[in-house]
Amino acid sequence: MQQADIINEHSEKFRLYRITLLVSVVISIPLNALAVYLIIYKSPNHMKTYKYVLLNISIWAFLTDFVLEIVLIPMPELEVFGVYAGGLAMWLGSSGAFACAVGAFFFIAEYLVALLLAFFYRYAALHNELEIKKWQYVVGTVLIMTVPPGAWTGGIIVTYMPQDVFRRSVGNTRPDLLPLFQHAFMGFDKKGILIGSAVLFVLAMLWIGSVAWCIVKTAKLFRVRRPSMTDSTYRLHVKLLRALAVQAAAPITLFSVPISVDAICFIFGLPIINDMIKLTIVTVSLHSMVNSLAVIIFIAPYRKAVLRAIRRASCLKFNASLVSSVNVSSRLSRRAVVSRNTAS
Repeated sequence: MQQADIINEHSEKFRLYRITLLVSVVISIPLNALAVYLIIYKSPNHMKTYKYVLLNISIWAFLTDFVLEIVLIPMPELEVFGVYAGGLAMWLGSSGAFACAVGAFFFIAEYLVALLLAFFYRYAALHNELEIKKWQYVVGTVLIMTVPPGAWTGGIIVTYMPQDVFRRSVGNTRPDLLPLFQHAFMGFDKKGILIGSAVLFVLAMLWIGSVAWCIVKTAKLFRVRRPSMTDSTYRLHVKLLRALAVQAAAPITLFSVPISVDAICFIFGLPIINDMIKLTIVTVSLHSMVNSLAVIIFIAPYRKAVLRAIRRASCLKFNASLVSSVNVSSRLSRRAVVSRNTAS
């Protein structure tokens, strides 16, 4: 069998998986673009700097989508602890594909941190006695946007296996997979995976705990501040928190938990199959869509802007069809008059 045939046969095994990722990215990218447009151009003045917090979340979600589902499209082969890149990264070689994988994890970490910052922003907005100076805000933001994502990314970098070592290992265990080295087939070190899995698991748990802390503290402040709030201010806070709740539930259910389960399996040597990794990647691919829908649906100014655009488009379509019908009727009437005149 020719090498090209072997590669095509291998890719065919992942056909449904690749189609699922393609459908996800085709839906999520336009939704992300719409969310970014609404945040930039349709944010009311009272949202102040919070619109930049929302914009930060949407940008990292888009970058994760682009790298994971267009550039990378990882196809796991856990029998040899390898991953074949089925996207654009296949032309970048194994080192380039691994760099894309590291980038995807970095973007996921930044997305999680951006969500955590949004929760803290809501908490700080309710806490009248909490005064944060500009330098404290800048330093804190820089630290939280670099240290946790850096540690998360480091947990992936330590899993790298040199290409020559990986090729020898595959040649000894699964020589039928050697043609995959024609493109981007990257290997992962088993010991590195244990270290990386432990780091990812700890950071995921810390993130979930931090989000839970913000939710509990914000809920307590809500009960304290409610009597002094106007109805409009209260409704605004509720809507923004509702959107944040959905945005936080998405990464918790769609990838923090799946990634943690995969990490536990690696740490304790539990059986794990390719389908579990594929399912994790598919669930990760959905977070961007959920995030965009939460922003568009639950934040009133954005939802109203979309509904106005839909109504305007419907009216234009109706007017166009009405004009077309009138023109057709006019032409038919003229033809009827001409026919009668000709007959007489």
